[in-house]
Amino acid sequence: SEQTSAARFETLGRATNTTAIVLTVDALTAIDLDTNQRMSYPLDGEIEPSTVAVGRHLLLQGQSLLVPSGRATWSIHLGTGKATDLGNGDRVAPATAEGNAWIWTEQAATWREIDTTGQVIRTINWPDAGLYWDHGAGTPELSSAPGGGIYRLTEDGDWRFIADGVPLAGNNTTALLHSCSSIHSCDSRILDLETGSEIDRRLPPSLESPASRQFRLSPSGDSILEMNPTNRSWEAVFAYNNEIVRGTSCMQGWQSATWSPDETMVACVTDRGVSVTDIAYGSAAVFEDIAGEPLAVVLVSSDIVRGGAEIRGGPPRPSVTLAPAPLP
Repeated sequence: SEQTSAARFETLGRATNTTAIVLTVDALTAIDLDTNQRMSYPLDGEIEPSTVAVGRHLLLQGQSLLVPSGRATWSIHLGTGKATDLGNGDRVAPATAEGNAWIWTEQAATWREIDTTGQVIRTINWPDAGLYWDHGAGTPELSSAPGGGIYRLTEDGDWRFIADGVPLAGNNTTALLHSCSSIHSCDSRILDLETGSEIDRRLPPSLESPASRQFRLSPSGDSILEMNPTNRSWEAVFAYNNEIVRGTSCMQGWQSATWSPDETMVACVTDRGVSVTDIAYGSAAVFEDIAGEPLAVVLVSSDIVRGGAEIRGGPPRPSVTLAPAPLP
């Protein structure tokens, strides 16, 4: 393992108890956002950059991080550093069932759902109905039909119609839809995917006419990212949460945006490095000194990264195995 203390940087101005884990070709680098202490999990150049899927390349499952390398999917325990090979996989996505995850294998065109032990719960062929819906959701449990309408995969493998409308963003629990009853009467709404009912929430004014903009929903559906194209080489990205509007430093990296566990921060990969914006208070930090090109980032609680305190300067545990198991 490798643990370093980088140069001082502009902190977020408050204690966050959050760690950013950044993927490069050669390593996972854990960055404590409160201290800038670093810890490296070497990956020995096994990551194929072309396999990095927008927004969902890294997925936290319990205390383990699922990392698809392009040849296999690893489950790397953040408390011990132990890596388990879960077999072929090009992409990972969250499942509705708590603790479960989906792994996509492109060559076989299948998704398999696994539990926290890596046991396969079910496998589905894709596409087997509708169109793959990937508006920031990255999950096979949602599908949209040509012309509008959203469907959800049930436990028995059937598709259940949820509502009419054009999906703009979504996740496993909520969806942002836009629909028009006439050319002069359009609106947007957030739906609870379990009940199909509308969630009463104040939405950005831009959703009255969302053309040319793109949106992302946070895991709970409480926060929305809005990307506005500009005439420059970057886009303006705004975050909406509890009627608070903040500009972010994501710029052209908005597609890789990921929220902190409490959804008060957004991180993304940009051409400058890894950006973290504090939506609650408006401060931001950009990490430009990461060894290797950042491919993806995920925010996790610092408590689950090597026991929490160790990443802030304590000695590594002598029994920890940091390198992933060799690939066959």
